[in-house]
Amino acid sequence: MIKRNIKVFDNQTRANEFLLDLLTNKIKHKLIKNIGLPTGSTPIEFYKLFANKVNTEKIDVSEISTFNLDEYYRLDPKDEQSYHFFMFKHLFSKIKFKANYFPKSAKYDSQIKAAGGLDFLILGVGNDGHIAFNEPGSLKSSQTRIINLKPETIQANSRFFKSIDEVPKKAITMGLDTIFKAKQIVVLAFGPAKKKALQSFVNSTKFNSQLPISALLNHPNTMILTDQKL
Repeated sequence: MIKRNIKVFDNQTRANEFLLDLLTNKIKHKLIKNIGLPTGSTPIEFYKLFANKVNTEKIDVSEISTFNLDEYYRLDPKDEQSYHFFMFKHLFSKIKFKANYFPKSAKYDSQIKAAGGLDFLILGVGNDGHIAFNEPGSLKSSQTRIINLKPETIQANSRFFKSIDEVPKKAITMGLDTIFKAKQIVVLAFGPAKKKALQSFVNSTKFNSQLPISALLNHPNTMILTDQKL
């Protein structure tokens, strides 16, 4: 049986506070220099807590570079629905890192490698077990690439746009192999809608392309933070 590191908290805030202490301690002790970051509703509270702690305690992040997991393909960075805009609004306008990177082409993997690899990566997980834009059917060997968004993903993301017709049909995402190469991974999964995917992950014994998060099964340092009892 594969051992899973799953920590269950009373609520999302407690989990975020745990992650906050974990990440800032590593930064203070200069144990990390490259961080992978997600978007979506899940990390918003964490980003607020993180920015506040960094600024209040004057934690030095000037040597930290960030690498975002994904972005809509060819969406103007100034568009309010772009992940560039999201990150600036919730984090980058509050903290000055050394550099902030977003995937633009398949060369992203080489860019990450040249920087020394990802020391710490924060992930959300979808109701169907997708991570970043690696949807069911993704290969474990997948690297950063342009993907066609599935109808259900477009429908789910339409709540952020004026109409479903405005939702981009393509995105560029770190691949499952790109993600797996991160030295430490923390997955955030909150709310009952995530429970099924987490339960499937817990019960998995090998990679299943229909459950992309299962690519993390044999990762040596992955932790899942949740408010759901499994």
